[in-house]
Amino acid sequence: MLFDNKERCRRYRANHPERTKANSRRWREKIFKAFIIKVSKYFPSLACVFCGQKDERAFMGISFHEINGKSHEYHNILKRFQYILDHPKDFAPICNKHHKKVHWLMKKGLTWEGIIVIWSENKNAF
Repeated sequence: MLFDNKERCRRYRANHPERTKANSRRWREKIFKAFIIKVSKYFPSLACVFCGQKDERAFMGISFHEINGKSHEYHNILKRFQYILDHPKDFAPICNKHHKKVHWLMKKGLTWEGIIVIWSENKNAF
């Protein structure tokens, strides 16, 4: 009996979880390195806008925040990175600690410009 490719892949992942996890990690690291090279011309420092934190492990602690507040939930990492590369002026690098605070403030009704004003007036508020 012939199996389609999806069924074969599903069975392989179920039977070899350690190998699948290692391959997935290697693939993600390769994608991250390629993304860093491309995104570094738009964000040369890759440091948090608020605290200046720069994670040396391929910016694993830095994420990119959409400053317009748009929702763009991409579960595919390639589509997510391509969206950032297509719209670099709409994103800012932020560490994970400040990313949560920015989302909380935006849910309260503040805009990106308002958050920057609050931060510039009182840097200890963050």
